[in-house]
Amino acid sequence: MNNEEKILSLLEGMSVRLENLEAGQKRLEAGQNSLEARYINLEAGQKSLEAGQKSLEAGQKSLEDGQKSLEAGQKSLEAGQKGLEARIGRLETDVSQIKNDIAVLKDDVSVLKNDVTVLKDDVAGIKEDSEMTRVGVNILLDWADRAQDVTKIKLMPKVGER
Repeated sequence: MNNEEKILSLLEGMSVRLENLEAGQKRLEAGQNSLEARYINLEAGQKSLEAGQKSLEAGQKSLEDGQKSLEAGQKSLEAGQKGLEARIGRLETDVSQIKNDIAVLKDDVSVLKNDVTVLKDDVAGIKEDSEMTRVGVNILLDWADRAQDVTKIKLMPKVGER
């Protein structure tokens, strides 16, 4: 495989890695959108909890009004407590999902960092290979000029001399 084919192969590998990076970026953006949506859900849950708290305060006032109101308020509080427990359960589930999403995002960032490191190494290798190729071509051109002078045989004209 000549240098040109090696360079093309490296460039194709870099293109694939770049596509992988772009796909990783899209996954990160989708994860961020998902986190934002969950945050909005948490805010709505908080407002719902605040509304539930106001309902409980109204139940407390009802308890102070008398025995019958006390029994009705007790039933209302028990129903409200079950609703709060259900909401807390959902909030705990949402928090757990957010933690999982963050872990996935951290893994994606780690993969992206590794890909960037590989790309940097590939670019450094390409720079080194192109410099070696340039030096080799210049040496061959100098040798051809000297050989032409010694043998008095006209070689192929240089690119700019045609």
